[in-house]
Amino acid sequence: MRRQQEQSCGTEAPYPGLGKLFASWQQVHEKVRSTKALNQKVESLLQSHMKKNQHIRKAIDHVGHANALYGPAGESSQLPSGRKYNISI
Repeated sequence: MRRQQEQSCGTEAPYPGLGKLFASWQQVHEKVRSTKALNQKVESLLQSHMKKNQHIRKAIDHVGHANALYGPAGESSQLPSGRKYNISI
């Protein structure tokens, strides 16, 4: 739509020589540039956060499965430690 209007008016962004329109275009351009930079920073932080969460989750899963006292049905999942003696008198 903007480009159609530009063609009908014979102008093109960034509208040099059209004071108010040029200033508005510059503001829009600056906002887009700063938003893009912030989005890149947020993306980097999110990726870092997701990696840390994956590492923590793996560690928790590993520890949780290795040291579980009870299974999903409530039964003891570890074999008793020590020796079993069968004494009959």
